[in-house]
Amino acid sequence: MDAEHPPSYDTLGSASAGSQHPPDYQHEPATPSQNNSQVATKPEECPTLVLDGCLIFSRLNQGRLLYEVSNPPCEASTSIYGVEKIRYRIQEAAGEREAKIRSRRDHIYDFKSNYFSLGMRGVSIIGKGSSKRVFPKVYMSRGLSSSSFNIAGHFKTEQSIKNRVQHGSEISWKSKDGTLVAVETKVEYDKEGRVLEPPRLEIKTMLEEKELDLLVTCWCARVWKHAKDELYEPMSWKEIKGCIENHPSRGRVYGGLS
Repeated sequence: MDAEHPPSYDTLGSASAGSQHPPDYQHEPATPSQNNSQVATKPEECPTLVLDGCLIFSRLNQGRLLYEVSNPPCEASTSIYGVEKIRYRIQEAAGEREAKIRSRRDHIYDFKSNYFSLGMRGVSIIGKGSSKRVFPKVYMSRGLSSSSFNIAGHFKTEQSIKNRVQHGSEISWKSKDGTLVAVETKVEYDKEGRVLEPPRLEIKTMLEEKELDLLVTCWCARVWKHAKDELYEPMSWKEIKGCIENHPSRGRVYGGLS
């Protein structure tokens, strides 16, 4: 997919960078009981998140969509991805016996390869909303493998020697001060490259909403880079040079930033 084109989810246009004025809340199709409404609008403190295709939800509450990615990171089929967050609230109306759940989508981040990192191994993350809710620009620097990333000022990923030797599937996500914030279970593919087990992210400590949204975005970006390693041949130096030469670094960049 050409980096000039936006992600493919249909609602991107209404939730893009002009989200100083976010879209209105929309009615959910169902109107569950008050107890269920409370569950739906009060997320778990430390959920285990599942990335199933484009959808991200808690393993214990799969009916409540938390985030949506524009294309499946596990397929690594495009060069730029958008991340939307689903926000919920309860609307209570006088004279109605049951409260209604309303939701809206906020386009919070885009991510793509950092064209000026060695071999385009790094990732650029671009915030698409108010700086109160998102970080404007974040860079993921990659180590020797797609299991090793450093997100300066925020997170870093580590895989223990034992886990690497045993070809384990767990990756630790730590804060800048070394606190364990999440444990990722990597995706499993079959011989044809189909997903057998989707990736999961077990949150280990409570994070502020802004940090959690960034963590989820970084996780999706790491899954994407891992998928590229697993499913595709590495780019040649000639291909890398071609991408750099054709990259519109002067003038317009996707998302309207320059």
